Order: sequence, then C-alpha cells, then structure tokens
Amino acid sequence: MRQYRRLPGTATQFTSLGCRRSTRLRGDVVDAPIERQTEIVLEQMKLCLETAGSSLENVLKCNVYCTSVDKYAAVNAVYARYFSTNPPARVFVNVPAWPGHFDIEIDCIAAVEASQKARRSN
Repeated sequence: MRQYRRLPGTATQFTSLGCRRSTRLRGDVVDAPIERQTEIVLEQMKLCLETAGSSLENVLKCNVYCTSVDKYAAVNAVYARYFSTNPPARVFVNVPAWPGHFDIEIDCIAAVEASQKARRSN
C-alpha cells in the first residue's frame, strides 16, 4: 500500500500512523509511549519522502493529530529533533481516540525536486 499521493505540480502528501510496518506489509500497532509512537511516525514519513524523491527538509506543512493535548510537549520534543532547522508550518489537532491503540497520526505536504519528479515519470 502506498503511503503517499502525487499531486499536480511538485507537491506530495504523506500520511503516517503510530504503528510500524512489518515485513509482511501490515501495520503492527505499537503499544508504546507517545514519544516512541511519534518517532515511528516520523521515521515512516522520512522513508516515504525519500522513496518519493524528497526529504524532511522539503516538508512544507504538517498536520499532527493526537488523542490528547496533554501529549503536546512530548510530541513537540520529538518533532523538534526531526525538524531542527527551519521547521515547516504545523497544525496540532486534538482528536478522539481511534479504533486501534495508537495516539498519533501525522500527514505532510512536501516539495519534490523537479529532477526527481522527471525521473519518476519516465
């Protein structure tokens, strides 16, 4: 299953949940603290971005969906490690619990360099 969608122009959207991918391509829910869930989400996002010819440095905006505003500081500390310089615009949204045991989802819009886009379309 692809975790990104190519949009017209040079932007790509990625979504990542607080679960890890197994080698059988199913999402294994991680029963872990919010800090670890956030790391997993951002590592998945990084991998998807690189696969599509982009990177965390090219992220323009993130939407962070979390089950509690009380977890904002913990999420923010991990987020700051991945976006240490020139962080992208971000929205933090408090959501009710999902059907599943994870507390965070992050999606983003990232630029894809024109040379990468041209290679992928050939």
